[in-house]
Amino acid sequence: MENHFKSRSSVMSLITNGRMWHLLNPWHISLNLNEGIINVKKRNWYLIGHDVRSYSIRYVREVSINTHLFGADLEIIFFEGRVSVPSLPKRDAEKIKTLLFEKNKNFQQGSGSVVFH
Repeated sequence: MENHFKSRSSVMSLITNGRMWHLLNPWHISLNLNEGIINVKKRNWYLIGHDVRSYSIRYVREVSINTHLFGADLEIIFFEGRVSVPSLPKRDAEKIKTLLFEKNKNFQQGSGSVVFH
């Protein structure tokens, strides 16, 4: 099982789904299974800095994927909120979902495991 996975919004998906204004500042998602952290990063609209939101994998409640002709929107719901990462490649969205479910399967019951409801 991979311990670190990164992906970013696909250019083709951004264009075909009408999100062309995000070509200069696409979404990035990073999944670190060793540390149990999901990071979502997006460059600010003025292109100087970026915003990073970090979440603990253990608090994931639901993972949903909305596929389009090109790309897919990934939404992860946590106990404390939700995060959306639009226009990812379909393969990467499925890979993130699979990695989260594999991490859940490998946890022992009662040891702070990921809880999907």
